[in-house]
Amino acid sequence: MGYYSSLLAAQVFLPLYINGCPGNFFDKETSNTFVVAFIIVIGVQMITLYFQQKIGPRFFVPFELRRDPNAYNYFFKFSRRAGSNDPERADSQPEENIECVICMNKIIYEIGSDGNVISLPSSNSSGT
Repeated sequence: MGYYSSLLAAQVFLPLYINGCPGNFFDKETSNTFVVAFIIVIGVQMITLYFQQKIGPRFFVPFELRRDPNAYNYFFKFSRRAGSNDPERADSQPEENIECVICMNKIIYEIGSDGNVISLPSSNSSGT
């Protein structure tokens, strides 16, 4: 919060000085309502930043609205049926043409009897 406080002090000094100090160098009339409203807005911002840091960035969004139905679910549960050819399962047999979803190269690997990867062939992709 020290960073936010020092940043905030630098940003609010001039507006508070111009509108709150009767002897300012702009010879502008003071406005107590502006000063009070400005301090309230800055206080709400500081409280919001504090709770976002402590609780999380979406602390003020109700739980019912936090789930976006169009967002990708990174915690997808794979099917665990016995006959599926799911490459994520440890006991499934690898297919011949499994491709990397990012670079579209074929994934070729050898698995030892203990279940660990023994060797990976070098990729033959050019230009990367």
